Amino acid sequence: MWRCRKSFLTSRHLKYDVMQILDIKDYENILIIAPHPDDECIGAGGVLLRYSSRCSVLILTDGAIGQGEHCRIKEAALRKREFINEMKQLGISDYHFLDIPDGTLLNHADCLMQYDFSRFDYVLVTGDKDEHPDHTGAYLAVKNALSNRGNGHRPRVFLYEVHKQLSEPTHWMDITGDIEKKKLLIRFHKSQTKVLPYDEMSMLNAGYRALQNRMPGKYIEVYQEVPDFDDEENNEIRGLEQKLQKHIQFYQLLVRWMKAKSRGGRIAKVLVENGIKKVSVYGYAELGQLLCTELASEAVEIDFVLDKNPAKRSEDGVRIVSPECGNRQTDAVIVTAVFYYSDIRDDLIQMGYKTVYSLSELVDWM
Repeated sequence: MWRCRKSFLTSRHLKYDVMQILDIKDYENILIIAPHPDDECIGAGGVLLRYSSRCSVLILTDGAIGQGEHCRIKEAALRKREFINEMKQLGISDYHFLDIPDGTLLNHADCLMQYDFSRFDYVLVTGDKDEHPDHTGAYLAVKNALSNRGNGHRPRVFLYEVHKQLSEPTHWMDITGDIEKKKLLIRFHKSQTKVLPYDEMSMLNAGYRALQNRMPGKYIEVYQEVPDFDDEENNEIRGLEQKLQKHIQFYQLLVRWMKAKSRGGRIAKVLVENGIKKVSVYGYAELGQLLCTELASEAVEIDFVLDKNPAKRSEDGVRIVSPECGNRQTDAVIVTAVFYYSDIRDDLIQMGYKTVYSLSELVDWM
């Protein structure tokens, strides 16, 4: 049997000489936390199938980015329908969506602080090294919610695999008899498997994990128990993941914008159709400059550019002011920042701006 090496499970933590069978009792309840609709069955499909009557599922983001070909609104709605169909297949009715914008979960690491974990004996969640910022965000959300519970009830926490294999698995489950059923669960998420065959990926990973543990011909899921959370936050890694996610979202928005323009779409047309003739543009980085250039030749007037650094020089002759100094009576503010949009929107509304749009949603409407 494959032996666990020394890991971040320090001397304060539980250690296992060999991986243990994940043995969940008949009276124990399970909460599976997924960053996106489909992570729950890719990583923990065996648990869902074997213990469906005692599983609750919590989806943290709206899944609006995904692998699909639709705009964010349609993509989110489609992925939600696919997930609900999966739950119907399993007979699970206890599921909930937090609908945090996809790709921003690191900014909402406090989203589970008020969540009631008291009825659960097990919590399963993605790990902090699963090569996706939202998966790190899900881990941090659980960590933040459960780290300082004192002598209160604390469920056992296990990490599951999606994008990257766990380096120090502590438990395993034989899913040989359920591997085809697990693939069917994953195939409910057709919008995602069209691009990446997660069903085949999951099967191959389960077979490889079995071979690692001298079980040829078998398929297993592996998990890593986190009996205690490391108090030292790896801020450098988290910062790099946030920076990476910002660049990814920038690129995805730019591609969607150019595709919409190639079909004849125009942001000014969307604004006019919504009765908006004067706007302020929030953010004068690359996207803000492109938006100002596009609107300069249209029938929509730019009132101000709002930027936390009003000393920037405008290339379009538009006055740049701090958000505190802008015109609250402007028809709308268009926020070009993607990663921090929800926080910026809340701040602007608190300042008195009546209507706030993200550039991303306007592109979806083009």
